Amino acid sequence: MVRAIAAVLLAIVSLAGGCQGGDAWGMMDSIHRSMARREVAKGCELSARSDEAGAAAAFEEALSLDPHNATAHANLGRIAAAAGRDEAAVRHYQAAVKNAPDSGEYAFALAGCLDKLSETAIDRRQTLDAAVRAYRYVCWLEPHNLEAAIRLGACCRRQGDLEGAIAALREAEAIDSASARVHNELASTYQELGDHDRALSEYAQALKIEPDSLIAHNGSGEINLALSRRSQSEYPLARQRAIAHLRRSLEIESRQPKIRALLVELEPSPGEMADAGE
Repeated sequence: MVRAIAAVLLAIVSLAGGCQGGDAWGMMDSIHRSMARREVAKGCELSARSDEAGAAAAFEEALSLDPHNATAHANLGRIAAAAGRDEAAVRHYQAAVKNAPDSGEYAFALAGCLDKLSETAIDRRQTLDAAVRAYRYVCWLEPHNLEAAIRLGACCRRQGDLEGAIAALREAEAIDSASARVHNELASTYQELGDHDRALSEYAQALKIEPDSLIAHNGSGEINLALSRRSQSEYPLARQRAIAHLRRSLEIESRQPKIRALLVELEPSPGEMADAGE
């Protein structure tokens, strides 16, 4: 219907002004783009009223008029992502980024969709690699985007690129050194590398910022437990530190069966306590 109206308008203008050839087609494109923008505005209004089905129809109509309308693609990507249709969301966000390459918002949304899709996709590695590239692009567009830098580090870690993860997270730390999340991510990465000293140092930094961080307490507890098992003589306080961190974790959140089981293993039995008192 909208395209038919555009064709009628073009015919009227052509007859009135004598437009021919390229000028006529240029005017048709201009009319189509204008009508597409109106459909996008209509779609946004419908979306604001929670009529996502009507909004999607309006955005689809906008793309039938102007396939390069980045806003229509981005909104369809948003609607698809909310409905759990991640592959469709990725396609629309890719088109949005292609047609609006300077938009950090669209690039970040694309990276997030790829990140989520990589958890279930058949070609997980390829999809994860694409997510890393998308996050890097966001960081290039928006060097102070803390969330993008953190997610880039997390994706690199999932890739197995631990050095790349640390580099990305150090960039995140430069953006906001008071982010407990950054220090927890760094600690987890160092823990995976087997660098317990640096991991504990980063968890300690996280706890200074956020004393009730479950991630930091659990990570510190698990590392100290591993050290205590390795050598009581080399790490004499590791067992006590593990107990302290895991106890605090359960005080913050009691519904942690794994942590509760570790603590039962660590804490001395009544018999051990009696022996210690003699």
